[in-house]
Amino acid sequence: MDIFEFAIGMENEGETYYREQAKKNADNGLKGVFTMLAEDEKQHAKILEDISAGEALIQTDTLTKSKSIFNGMGDFKDETKVDPSQIDLYTMALEMERKSIDLYQEYLEKADDTAQKKIFSYLVSQEKDHYAVIEELLIMVRHALQWVENAEFGLRKEY
Repeated sequence: MDIFEFAIGMENEGETYYREQAKKNADNGLKGVFTMLAEDEKQHAKILEDISAGEALIQTDTLTKSKSIFNGMGDFKDETKVDPSQIDLYTMALEMERKSIDLYQEYLEKADDTAQKKIFSYLVSQEKDHYAVIEELLIMVRHALQWVENAEFGLRKEY
């Protein structure tokens, strides 16, 4: 198995994982975030498949779109039921993205031609965006589980 086959398999696994999360969050705004992440992973697999054809890279705006979704959600705990296992799921997703970043960074460093360097640089950037999205989800979930309102103690920092 060459590096591209391995990377394609990894992207396909990511797409499957994010589609499952979209189904589990079908009743809230996270469905859109997970669907965008799944579509990005699908696009990454296609880029890797088409690498020899010299297809142009497509820049996605998942990070920007997901930030606007997060901003529009208001208080996370009001929109979804927070299950502690969600933290485990998002932590696992963060780990998947970190492995992708590390892998593509390694491939970038080993690439011997400009086209490959461009592709792996692009993929590193995309996976870093995904990492930021998932990290924001974790912050929101943890905030909903840890923050307790008590008038006696005054105002709390908003995240």
